[in-house]
Order: sequence, then C-alpha cells, then structure tokens
Amino acid sequence: MTRRRSLAWAVATLAASLALIAWVAIWGEPSFDETLVQRASGWRDGVVGAAMHASSWFGYASRIVPVIACVVVVLTLRARHDAALVVALASLLGLAGFWSLKHIVERPRPDIAAHAISGWSMPSGHATTAFALAVSLIVAVPWIRGRRWRSAALLVWASLTAVSRVVLGVHYVTDVVAGALLGTGCALLAFALVNPRPSR
Repeated sequence: MTRRRSLAWAVATLAASLALIAWVAIWGEPSFDETLVQRASGWRDGVVGAAMHASSWFGYASRIVPVIACVVVVLTLRARHDAALVVALASLLGLAGFWSLKHIVERPRPDIAAHAISGWSMPSGHATTAFALAVSLIVAVPWIRGRRWRSAALLVWASLTAVSRVVLGVHYVTDVVAGALLGTGCALLAFALVNPRPSR
C-alpha cells in the first residue's frame, strides 16, 4: 500500500468513525442498538459464550498493551524498525483516541452487562485497540501482508474481540463499529506517517 492510498483510507475510516459517534451523540441511541444487544446476549452460554468471554478477557488494556509492547520489541530486534514504529504509533493513537472520545460523548453502557463494568460506552476500547494492532501489523509487516491467511486470522481475532463486547452486553453495536473504524484509521494513519519501506 502506498503512502497516499494509506492516508486516503485513514481519512475515510476516521471520518466514518467520527460521523457515527456524532450521529449517536446528537440524535441519540438508534433503536436497533438495543434490539441487537438484547439478541446477542443469547449467545453467552456454551462454546460460543466461552469464546466470547476469552476474546473479551484478552482485549483489556492491562493484557493487550503488554502484548503490543512485546510485538514492538520483537520487530525492533528483527530490524523491522519502521514496522515497530507503525505498530507503536497506531496503538498509541488508538488508545488516546478512544479514551478522549469516551469522555466527550459520555454514552452510558447497556444495562444488560454480563459482569459489572465502569466507564463510558462509545467507542469501544477493545475494538479500537484490536483493530489498531491487527491492521498495523497487516500493512506494515511484509511476512504478514504477503500471506492472506495471516491477515485474515488477525482480522478474525479483532472482529471476535469486538463482537464479544456486544454479546457480553457491555457495548452496543455502534460502539464496536465506531471503535473498529477508529482503530483501522489510526493504523493506516500511522503507516502513512511512517511510510515504512518493504523489508526483506
């Protein structure tokens, strides 16, 4: 991906995320959000429920940030300095972005959460950080970008992390969609700013 294309997609995804957040903040909760989170709560049991709990557990900042740090260290040790910088910058932008937006919008969480949780709902921090990490790795690391199944696996993991938050009733669908767009935009913006050269 070229720097210009990455920047164009970054602007588009970030604009879409902000537009969705503004829509909810200005016009209020869309009716389908409550309906979908109610229906998704029926998936909390069995194998699917266990997978959702595991995906959600791993997505908390206290667990995913050390993983991001390890990824950055490994890329640095393997002389993938530009790629390491992209991952670090994307993650920092994502963390700062969702934290700031949560405190601007101050959207309450759904009232059917599977467990006690504090803080505001929009955008989803889990979705933001998962997609920031996944997309930054896909665009910046050649041995991931060059293998479709590796890229697909990262996107599936990020998507499961986002979906788990709706199933567990701690986020609405619009929260995780906004977070996924925000994380993707942060990753593409980081790539455009660093513009890593292909590594061999």
